[in-house]
Amino acid sequence: ERSQALLRALHRGIGVHHSGLHKRYRQAVEMLFRSKTLQVVIATGTLAYGIHMPCRTVVMAGDSLFLDALNFRQMSGRAGRRGLDPLGHVVFFHVPLHKAHRLRTA
Repeated sequence: ERSQALLRALHRGIGVHHSGLHKRYRQAVEMLFRSKTLQVVIATGTLAYGIHMPCRTVVMAGDSLFLDALNFRQMSGRAGRRGLDPLGHVVFFHVPLHKAHRLRTA
């Protein structure tokens, strides 16, 4: 059931990436994103470490204990593709305003 839903999402241009998914599926998401087949990738913060997947916009969705200055810099650093975008965008969604400000200025 879950596998079928993930495959249907891939066909619609949406990928999911986190360590709990099968390695071959994660590699397919990475490859499809780089080839511009996927328009949206929903991922945990672990995607910000070690995988080169720059994008135009990064959305920080929900408040989390793991969303600290280091993770913010890693994830927001993916916003803006060198040579393609004049700038990148970072969107805070359901993150308290005081925390978003603190992260941006840290």
